[in-house]
Amino acid sequence: MSDPTSAWGLSDTDFSTIAFQDGALRIQIHADTGAAYSQHGVGGEYAVLLAGAEFIPTDSGAFGLLCSSAEGVYYGATVTTDGALIFFSVEGGQVEVLERINDVGIDFPANEPTTLGVECAGMATGAVRLVAVLSGAGPIGVHQLDEGPQTFNGVTLYGEGFQAEFAVDIEQVAAYGIAGSATGMTPEAEELLTHVPELFQETCTESPVAEDAEAILHCYLQTDGVGAELLQYASFANNSDMEVAYQEAVEQFGVPSEGSCQSGPNETTWSIGDDEFGRLQCAPQQVGIRIDWTDERLAILSTLIDFDGDYAATYDAWLEAGPEV
Repeated sequence: MSDPTSAWGLSDTDFSTIAFQDGALRIQIHADTGAAYSQHGVGGEYAVLLAGAEFIPTDSGAFGLLCSSAEGVYYGATVTTDGALIFFSVEGGQVEVLERINDVGIDFPANEPTTLGVECAGMATGAVRLVAVLSGAGPIGVHQLDEGPQTFNGVTLYGEGFQAEFAVDIEQVAAYGIAGSATGMTPEAEELLTHVPELFQETCTESPVAEDAEAILHCYLQTDGVGAELLQYASFANNSDMEVAYQEAVEQFGVPSEGSCQSGPNETTWSIGDDEFGRLQCAPQQVGIRIDWTDERLAILSTLIDFDGDYAATYDAWLEAGPEV
């Protein structure tokens, strides 16, 4: 973000300024309230697009990312400096709030960096699905719509001021689309999907791969209600790579065990009858709880996330979640 000749949209009006400054892209709002955004193409059409950026707000306001479509419609998520998460869309310059969570239990203070990501899945996957992700905290919210663009072709940085001269600096941005995702899943994801219980398969989309995983699927169980909202499967080439990824989750989210995943945090093994097949962690995350488990028969690491933090309901969902051999 230090290259002023890059293709980010810039502007300078009485209302707002978008310009490169001191190695960052700055979105500044001159009015008492208002919003501005800057778009960049990603060089293709993607049914699933993941974007992340580091934001530093200067004062009271909101900041986030959207995925843009060829039709000129934007879908994404923003967080506010007073701790809210908002899923929203922009069409024809008009902002529509899709869902607002007033307190996600995390601070996003002014003058401190926040690394926020948004994963957008288009209608080519069966629905428009949005996941907000916070670095170090994992997913913090999901939203789903039954209509919208088929694919996405760009990333948009968004800033909104709650008082005059609000500004947000964006120092790093990354975007990932899945090769071929506009027409279907990769072969690795198709193979992973065969191990997902049939009940969930139609809710799953392929997610861009991180680190050593061969494929990642996100399955959207619900947007509200009791129990888990999001189910993730990650396949690995071998159990060693899977165990490394699992241990990273334990180190990041693990807390002292309280006896049982049905009632609180725990880290143990799981078995069917007398046969042990992997490890199991139930732990709090910054928003809600998660269950991570390995399956040594398949080299698959799976994760259930419940933003409301109901251990008993999420444990019941785990009993049905697989993966299947």
